[in-house]
Amino acid sequence: MEDQSAGLLVLTSLLLSVAFVISTLREVRGARTLGKLVSRSCPGRGRRQLAVAFLCLLGGVVLIADTGVPTLPALQVLLLGGLMLMWTPGLRDSALGEGGVRAGWFVRPFAELEEWRLTGDHLRWRLFGEWQACEVPPDERESLRTKLEQLIPDRESRFRA
Repeated sequence: MEDQSAGLLVLTSLLLSVAFVISTLREVRGARTLGKLVSRSCPGRGRRQLAVAFLCLLGGVVLIADTGVPTLPALQVLLLGGLMLMWTPGLRDSALGEGGVRAGWFVRPFAELEEWRLTGDHLRWRLFGEWQACEVPPDERESLRTKLEQLIPDRESRFRA
């Protein structure tokens, strides 16, 4: 039974390692597209940090208690799971960079936005037909509008403020 659980933990660890490498490559590419970060919103960050704290607690239990779970593979899975939670974007995360925008896992340069509008405190844009939003600092609004009007003036939404 212990050999079987060790094998499953090793397989899970390998799959999480592959997922971590793929998500890291995707994050690096997304960071290049975004450029220097102007604003960012991560509404579920506290829950994710709480989940990582719980994984650390489980790691302590694996180390201290005699659970019958193979220690090294279990710790690898917990560590990789925690890294994935902290490194990957949440579904409701958004960001505005000098070169583009992010909604969850998806990053788009300004030139590839389907449609956009800059109203109030937010830049809103369409991603796969759904409106997304990110906060724009007051001192950045005018320069962002100018940039978008130069790049993609024909995609400004007809619904203006």
